[in-house]
Amino acid sequence: RPSVGIVLYIIVMAVGMTIPAIWAAHGRALWIRVMLWASLGFLAVPALWAIDRGNVVGFAVPFMMIAVVAIARDKMLLAAIGIALAAAMKPQFGLAIIIFMILGRWIWLLIAGGIAALVQLIPFLLWPADFPGTIFQALRGMFAFGGQNTLSVPIPSSVSWAKGPYLLYEWFIAPFRGGGNSVERHQTLVAVIIVLALIAVLVITRNTTPPSVSLALLFLISALALPTAFTYYYIAVLPLAAIALRDPAEPRPSQDRTTVFRGVFELGERKSWAEFLWAAFLAVTLAASISRVFFPKTMGPEMPFLVYTTADFVTLMWTVAIPGYLITRMVVRRTRERALVTEDPSVV
Repeated sequence: RPSVGIVLYIIVMAVGMTIPAIWAAHGRALWIRVMLWASLGFLAVPALWAIDRGNVVGFAVPFMMIAVVAIARDKMLLAAIGIALAAAMKPQFGLAIIIFMILGRWIWLLIAGGIAALVQLIPFLLWPADFPGTIFQALRGMFAFGGQNTLSVPIPSSVSWAKGPYLLYEWFIAPFRGGGNSVERHQTLVAVIIVLALIAVLVITRNTTPPSVSLALLFLISALALPTAFTYYYIAVLPLAAIALRDPAEPRPSQDRTTVFRGVFELGERKSWAEFLWAAFLAVTLAASISRVFFPKTMGPEMPFLVYTTADFVTLMWTVAIPGYLITRMVVRRTRERALVTEDPSVV
């Protein structure tokens, strides 16, 4: 029966989206595990969006998590396979193979690219009719859909990387200038520029950023790379939230619950606000929800109300947070190293 198939599809996807939470909660008290399974898993708002739409992006989450943990433990083949399988769900996740370029692992970059290409090719070979024309049809469909002008549409609204500049233009420039929003007219170019800028920051800060953080951020960057990216693509933040709770480089969770983010801004014995800041960013993303409803006078009975969502502001937040965090981390780490050398030149 079709209904049984749909229910099983949703259940498997929900379990898959809970994998990062199960991994992060390992070794903790039962009540903490249950709380994490819900808040960081199937009850996270991006997960609920994916379940509501039945979008296949939810199946990419466990593969992203496998790749992030594998890259932290220097298991390059497993990381390459994880990225390829995530890209099989949504091709834009293939952008994450850039992690091998950032790490200077050029051979693995080629291997990962080959695996990803092969995985992408298999479905076309299973239905050989009109092959290879079907490849170009799929590409045209993806870019035609991804190039829709949806930044100004309330439902469904795009939350791609072009959303941040669009909102800034609406707030600070549009009131003084007419003629529409120029960001929306050039949203593809704006999204590409921001993606390239964020990748450049990852390259510049590669010596002070853990590989697992770089890869998790690459998944988030690639999820919102297309000009049209709906709110369920925030599901890509789940692996990042998981490694904020447990260090992926450790096979077993340590007793002090050390995370990859803890202590990154500490100098000497001074505690910092880094963990609180990242917890706030992740919480806002995982809990992005509807905010206010209004009844427009111009809308007909087929659409009696519009719903605004806090998700529109999440992309703007990450556009600032990613370079801000990585560059600050690099500066503080180098400042700390210079301070150590000044105190004890023998550390050199």
